[in-house]
Amino acid sequence: MKGAGVAGHHSIPTILVVDDEPMIRMAVTDHLKDCGFLVIEACDAEEAIEVLQAVPAIALVFSDVRMPGSLDGVGLARWLAQWRPRVPVILATGDMGKTYAAEELCVAHFFLKPYALDDVSRKVHDLLRA
Repeated sequence: MKGAGVAGHHSIPTILVVDDEPMIRMAVTDHLKDCGFLVIEACDAEEAIEVLQAVPAIALVFSDVRMPGSLDGVGLARWLAQWRPRVPVILATGDMGKTYAAEELCVAHFFLKPYALDDVSRKVHDLLRA
């Protein structure tokens, strides 16, 4: 039965990974796929918002803070807080000051770079269970 697995496919959470650095984006994407998640990639916040508007099933967003374009990761987290408030956001940054700014807004969870991929997948699991 070829189609048997497709019906249950929706129970697998879809994660959106947003990073302008292709190597980092691929590393996070591959790790989360290995952990059993469906993963969609975006190279910046604008593309991420297009994906979020097109794919209602996204369960969590993992994004870099510093990206080119008019919106950074904190701006993306603010957009999500307004338009998709049930979708948790994890932001990754090398700049500790940025974490305080966004934590004050209560819009995101943080990872300081460099981070361990196992820590990321553990946090993703925790947030999706919450």
